[in-house]
Amino acid sequence: MGKGNRNRQLRAGDQTVNVKNEQKLSKLQQIRKQEKKEKITRIVTAVAILAIIVAIVLSLVIVNVNKNTKLTRTIAGTSEEYTISDAMVAYFMYYRYNYIVNYYSSYLSTIGLSTSTSLKAQSPNYYGAMYLGYDTSKTWYENFLTEAVNTLNEYVAFAEEATAHNVKLSDDELKTVDENINSLKQAAKQNGMSVNSYLSAMFTTGVKLDTVKKCITLEQLALKYYNQLTGSYEFSLEDAEKYREDHKTDFYIYHYISYPFDVSVDEDADDAAKETAKSEAKAKADELLDKATDLDAFKSLIIEMVKAEKATSADETADSENGEEQTNETETEEQSDSEIILDYSHTASYAEPEDSDEETFAKWAQSSDRAVGDKKVFVDSTGKATVYMISETLHYEKDITRSVRHILISATSSNTEEEIAAAEQKANEILAKVNEAKGKDNFDDTFTVLVTENSADTGSIETGGLYENVSMGVMAEEFDGWLFDESRVPGDTGVVKTDYGYHVMYYVGEGYESWRVTAEKGLKSDKFESDLESFKKAHPISWNESNLLLID
Repeated sequence: MGKGNRNRQLRAGDQTVNVKNEQKLSKLQQIRKQEKKEKITRIVTAVAILAIIVAIVLSLVIVNVNKNTKLTRTIAGTSEEYTISDAMVAYFMYYRYNYIVNYYSSYLSTIGLSTSTSLKAQSPNYYGAMYLGYDTSKTWYENFLTEAVNTLNEYVAFAEEATAHNVKLSDDELKTVDENINSLKQAAKQNGMSVNSYLSAMFTTGVKLDTVKKCITLEQLALKYYNQLTGSYEFSLEDAEKYREDHKTDFYIYHYISYPFDVSVDEDADDAAKETAKSEAKAKADELLDKATDLDAFKSLIIEMVKAEKATSADETADSENGEEQTNETETEEQSDSEIILDYSHTASYAEPEDSDEETFAKWAQSSDRAVGDKKVFVDSTGKATVYMISETLHYEKDITRSVRHILISATSSNTEEEIAAAEQKANEILAKVNEAKGKDNFDDTFTVLVTENSADTGSIETGGLYENVSMGVMAEEFDGWLFDESRVPGDTGVVKTDYGYHVMYYVGEGYESWRVTAEKGLKSDKFESDLESFKKAHPISWNESNLLLID
């Protein structure tokens, strides 16, 4: 449902289950890069286990079948409450491997990962580092092992903190764990394998069913406490404003239009000729600056110069042909005035001022006394003279977000026409129930039940289908179009079709300004990172390095 990477946790549907669950406890550098300094964390949940099982059932990846049957009995690390076996570490190592192989199946060669070569005999390449954050100086084996250890450090810290606060898995949550174990058994049967053989193929020999159950239980407890903890974070408007001002580069932008005059001189020209050319460029820039009395005048002058330059270039091209008949001639589509101006329009993010008395463009443009229409010529080290004019002064985005509840009835291109028609009918039937419940005291409870019983969007089931403070451009185009329709009023309902299926929509109302949403995400991330480090110090795992290396 969502577009892009910025808020993937807002997406709906089974297709994005893995992505959503990659954003909890362990710090994944790829997501951190894409989230523009927003520190997203990962925890693999039971739902993700089911998703990866399906992928492996369809295309089984043989990782490393060997005779290492002692992993369960070999102790890799211990904490106050947990004993971590090599088998548990291997589970997280090869779970991650399987995830990469299945999720990035079309790009394995791009990141430098081969499924036919030992992980100890290959390393991530430049793209594996850039996109996934892996260390090129280490083998894939070392990278996955390090990631597994880091994951366990965080899971155990959260799980022990949960125990300290008397947080336990409910009977339903424990039932979910058992359902995943049963799914593994079923997957093994479908592949014509015993459970142990299947686990050996998925992970490595020595990872048994009880190991997988311990790992999933640990994950679920860590996730439960993570959700409770981060759900309790609250920040005031003053907190958000302070964060915004402390992180101006992430919030403040300004817009300007510029027109450059390059230095036209041969490379082998003498110094005098070069200085003359620089002076001519500066003179042209100064002349344009004087003529550009305001923003509209500047735009008109740019349009006039661009069209004149293109006309001159076209004449020169025609002359160079010496009147010869041209064949296969293609006409260049003429740019509109708005398209020309777009080429010379720019947006810049706030930059911290340099500790220098020199007036740079950024320092001038970001000044608090700047106004729309302010103009100035700046000359760079090559002599190029550029005319700048401010079209919008330094500011932060104040777009209003919106909140919505929805129920997703899954229907994708992989479904038959009959299945898609049935999904649409089901969505309309649910919509009728939603409309019938509107205005009644139990509406919230009714909608929540409808979500729990029908929605395929696992990312919003716990919130009763609610997505708060959604910014424009985050959701799928059709979803976005309905949500941000100018005529939309609280209480509006409807059915929207996207690539994920049919969404039964209920418009809640307007939310925060978009900058505040971003600021609170930053505050939440910083608070979480602080809590995580505190928990890891309070609940450390003592690792046995030599035993870790016994994992194949």
